[in-house]
Amino acid sequence: MEANYQFTPAQEGTYHGVFQHPVARDLSWPEVRSMLGAMAKVVVGHDGAIQVTRNGQSLVLPRPRKNVAQVQEVMEIRRFLDRSAPAPGV
Repeated sequence: MEANYQFTPAQEGTYHGVFQHPVARDLSWPEVRSMLGAMAKVVVGHDGAIQVTRNGQSLVLPRPRKNVAQVQEVMEIRRFLDRSAPAPGV
């Protein structure tokens, strides 16, 4: 768990859901958006897509839906969190 963030219980559960094995297929989009907003800058585009930026890394996610159900979407979020994690001790 990333220690520098103050997650709500729902955000913490979503964070763990992103990294669970097998890949979660029922993550709530509002909770994913909330979790990302707690740890990164989130900008909503005119088309409803969101751009998430953290530590110089960015991820663009398409217009939100009710759930993040596609394995590819969850893996993109997971890879973004991994590559944008703060360096140890930061």
